[in-house]
Amino acid sequence: MKKISIFLLLLLATAVVFTGCSKEEEFDIVNTWDHESTKLTTYWGPNHVSITLDGEGSVTFYSDGNGTSTVEDFEDGDFTWTLSDKTLTIIKGTREREYELTKMEAKRMVVVRDTREGDDPNGEVYEFRFSR
Repeated sequence: MKKISIFLLLLLATAVVFTGCSKEEEFDIVNTWDHESTKLTTYWGPNHVSITLDGEGSVTFYSDGNGTSTVEDFEDGDFTWTLSDKTLTIIKGTREREYELTKMEAKRMVVVRDTREGDDPNGEVYEFRFSR
């Protein structure tokens, strides 16, 4: 009887361990992402100003490389896309823009577009926050 009790106790402990350890979801851009907010920082010379706007709309990335967006300033409308490491390239018509994914979690991502070029400190940085 003692052996059966120990066996049942070990079986129960094993079940608790495996039930409590769930596999975390991995990041997959293929999905519909809700727009939470956009932080816009404008740089001119050594100065800058930032504003954060509430998010509206969503963006959907399809597995065939197409996508659609209802997010203002984030390629509103239909587009094609590729993702290489943390660089998201979006092509809309003849315009191609690169974005950097600075946060890639199962349910959250942050996408940044920096319009400053080379040594020119002037321009804008858009930080789009999405969740699903």
